[in-house]
Amino acid sequence: MSIKKYFIIIWFIVSLTSVSTILHAQEAGWYLGAGAGLSKVDVKQDLWSDNSVSNASLDTSGFAYQVYVGYRLHANFALEISYLQPADTVFKGVSNGSVTLWLPGNIKGETHIGGTALNVLAFWPGNPARMQFYLKGGLLMWDSKINYSATINDLKGFNDRGASPIGGVGIQLRLVKGWDLRAEAIYSTAQLADRENVGMSFAFLGISDSFN
Repeated sequence: MSIKKYFIIIWFIVSLTSVSTILHAQEAGWYLGAGAGLSKVDVKQDLWSDNSVSNASLDTSGFAYQVYVGYRLHANFALEISYLQPADTVFKGVSNGSVTLWLPGNIKGETHIGGTALNVLAFWPGNPARMQFYLKGGLLMWDSKINYSATINDLKGFNDRGASPIGGVGIQLRLVKGWDLRAEAIYSTAQLADRENVGMSFAFLGISDSFN
């Protein structure tokens, strides 16, 4: 992770505590959580394939997870830092090696994306409601990588970094005191090989502990 990203995260953490002294909410406090589910990364086959490739297949969905820590500023608002890891995508095919990037034979390409998100959450209704709906939005600082199997120029892959807006909706259900169940859908984007923007959709089910 770059130094710039560290500074942004440190600034965000400082903001969590400084803003809380202004709002003085009854339910203010730290919470920690994690979620797991499915993701879909909208990689197109054109990223890998050309006229030399046959028997091509592309898997763009699979297991994803997130971990997060946040600070409840108010019954209706929270600030949150999370790490998101979507499923890798995998391309497979057979190349005849004619005027192409690929060597003849079986070929494979993979994408790997992960990132840290800084979010603001708005809850409705406020506590002490047992069930709350929420909207979340902020900035995802992502790292992406694509890997190639054997190529004609020994190209192994590309790394890229950047930031994109992120947003989502969810439902939070109080299980017992301090423990909540979350179901949410999230969407953001990232870039691959400094040339192709891809959408990323997430569906998570998770649990959090508010230490209250």
